[in-house]
Amino acid sequence: MHDVRMATHHLSKGIDYFSCGRFHEAIKSFDKAIQINPGDFAAWYNRGNALHELGRNGEAVASYDKAVQINPDDPDAWNSRGNALHSLGRYTEAIASNDRAISINPCESGAWYNRGNALFGLARNEDALASYDKANQIDPGKSKVWYNRGIVLHELGRFADAVASYFKAIRINPKDPDAWYNLGVTLVALEQYDGAIRSYDHALQIDPGFANVWFGRGNVLFRLDRYAEAVASYDNAVKLNPKVIGVWFSRGNALCRLDRYADAIASFDKELKVNPKDSDAWNNKGIAFDELGQPRKALNAFNKAVSIDPTNDAARSNREIFLANTDR
Repeated sequence: MHDVRMATHHLSKGIDYFSCGRFHEAIKSFDKAIQINPGDFAAWYNRGNALHELGRNGEAVASYDKAVQINPDDPDAWNSRGNALHSLGRYTEAIASNDRAISINPCESGAWYNRGNALFGLARNEDALASYDKANQIDPGKSKVWYNRGIVLHELGRFADAVASYFKAIRINPKDPDAWYNLGVTLVALEQYDGAIRSYDHALQIDPGFANVWFGRGNVLFRLDRYAEAVASYDNAVKLNPKVIGVWFSRGNALCRLDRYADAIASFDKELKVNPKDSDAWNNKGIAFDELGQPRKALNAFNKAVSIDPTNDAARSNREIFLANTDR
């Protein structure tokens, strides 16, 4: 009787630690409960949850395996096992685990949602969409389901439907910067640029440190020929994360449109530090050198672009035009 009380004490203590985010201490408590009672389903299950929170997903799966051996009819254990397998990139196994949870409780919306995530990981987008739809039929109030559904619809090229799904997510959780950001991305695909900027601005009101939003916003402003504003947006992006591939390149292009060629070259150089094999950056750097009346540097840049990517038609064409129009 004393052992039972001690096992229950350690289990309860572990759950309290878990609730406070003290996952290492939680695992120690669950281990003590398991030492006393190796057949304690709740200890193995909650131990798996704590390991998953720490990103120790292989160990989490092993813990969930113990839990489902003890109680194979618990849908939460199968669903959580599927989550850990998903985190390991073992999507087919994750789906099988989610399916087991659903077979026990077909109304478990979380299992349908997680199944959709695993299907998306396998690029089975239509199946993922059907799984998200099932989750929404059971519980339409989960913003993350609508959000992931929007991502799948975007991947399927169903942009208007994706926008509707993102709006559903935002109505449930208007403080989700990712939903606003991805809404903006999809509005760009629909060429609804003003709406995209508003969406990006909403994301930035929530999270001003979201570098990719500043980058995307700059790209939209560039498309609208608002080059100075685009540069300002790119500047914010590189302040937050100077290693984002593409942002220095896009910034250089905007600076070229403003006839700020020396600054553009400096920006292309920054891009080439991040991505030395960027043939387009070398090509555009060559254009900027040509505009500055530095023909040797221009030709060297065009040659470099072509050497990196012989199929870069723009670089090849620029080099041919340059050579045809100069004796140098």
